[in-house]
Amino acid sequence: MNLIIAAADAGNTAAINLAGDLLIPVIVGLLAGSVGAVLVSQTFASADRRRDHYAEAVAVLLSWCEFPYMIRRRVDDEPATLRRLADHGHELQERFARAEAWTTAESKEMGRKYTTLGTAVKKAIGPLLQEAWVSSPVTKPADMNLNGWGLENCSEARQQINEFRLHTSRRFGWRRLLHSD
Repeated sequence: MNLIIAAADAGNTAAINLAGDLLIPVIVGLLAGSVGAVLVSQTFASADRRRDHYAEAVAVLLSWCEFPYMIRRRVDDEPATLRRLADHGHELQERFARAEAWTTAESKEMGRKYTTLGTAVKKAIGPLLQEAWVSSPVTKPADMNLNGWGLENCSEARQQINEFRLHTSRRFGWRRLLHSD
């Protein structure tokens, strides 16, 4: 009888050792897989946030290009209308400053490009803004058609914005690994 109990105890010990030998690698594997999944998820979420910030930075510059048209197409010179347009200009300034700060923090190289681009866009539309503010308000629907007004100034700015957009593609995926900044 003692022999049977000793054999049973040896079998239980072997079963316990076998379970321990299998259980530990399974637990480690599950934990490693979970950590890996979290890291991949966070990497994709980070890329999405960066993509959104770059999209907003480009949208701000395009909004600057559209601003002279908003002013030129105003329907009156009432104080409320002028205040709304001036407030929009202030908002664009703030959005540009945020986009410039974020872009510079994300990449010094891209920050320099964005600052240079912003300066070029503002320089291109500056004369349009001045002309738009001194123009008379629109009084009839046909006056909303500006017949190509400002296209020459804005087309170069839009081309530069598109070039910046192409540069942002380096900030994602495997291309990001090739650039230290």
